Amino acid sequence: ELTPRDFWLETAPQLLRLAEEFPAEVASHKEVIERDEKWHNLLTGGCTNERLTSLLASIKGAVHRYEFEVVASDALISRVAAEHQAIAAALVAGDLGGAQTALRANWINGVNRIVDQSAR
Repeated sequence: ELTPRDFWLETAPQLLRLAEEFPAEVASHKEVIERDEKWHNLLTGGCTNERLTSLLASIKGAVHRYEFEVVASDALISRVAAEHQAIAAALVAGDLGGAQTALRANWINGVNRIVDQSAR
């Protein structure tokens, strides 16, 4: 919401391309996390609220640490790729509301997957 429209419209095709390439290029947890961080950093790169971007980076780092420990890498790859594609496709279409909904699902699904795997 805080990123200028011109930025996310310009960045959306690159986000979509990265998401589409994700499953073919990623194998290890480390690579999944690195690609996820790169993708989210690009997504939030136009936000001018430095306090917010710092908070997001901190939260995302904590989630990655848990994902690394408890979520199988193949499950993580397919989920991240599909969710990133949904977010980017909405942005390419100029649908900020759809992108926001898909982004919320991305975050919530990540946390839910950690909780589900931890309970096993």
